[in-house]
Amino acid sequence: DMVSQLGLELKVSFHGILKRPEVKNIFDNSQCFVLTSKKETFGVACAEALLNGLPVVVTKCGGPEEFINEHNGIITDDNDLVENMYYIYNNVREYDGYYISNKARELFSEKFIISKIEKVYCDVIKCGK
Repeated sequence: DMVSQLGLELKVSFHGILKRPEVKNIFDNSQCFVLTSKKETFGVACAEALLNGLPVVVTKCGGPEEFINEHNGIITDDNDLVENMYYIYNNVREYDGYYISNKARELFSEKFIISKIEKVYCDVIKCGK
């Protein structure tokens, strides 16, 4: 209703539940990804956007802050969200989609995740001490 009241039907769309190829198609036809959440444990949609080479704008919500940096997006407060969305829109060419995608593939790779889990276990059982 709000989209209609604000006359944004041509700029905002809701897709509902989609299959993976449909999501990929949307990413392929997008310039960036915005995640506005109050609480996220990880942010799978944000990770998927990065894997597709999209820069992201995320609100501080507890998850994506672990892997968002100046090379792949912006972490913002709610108060600065619109300003940072404009920034990405106006500067999207400063972000290298290939770099974003490759770094995300490294960060979310099986090898990297296993090494992080092993470190947690070692910290808990005091490996080598």
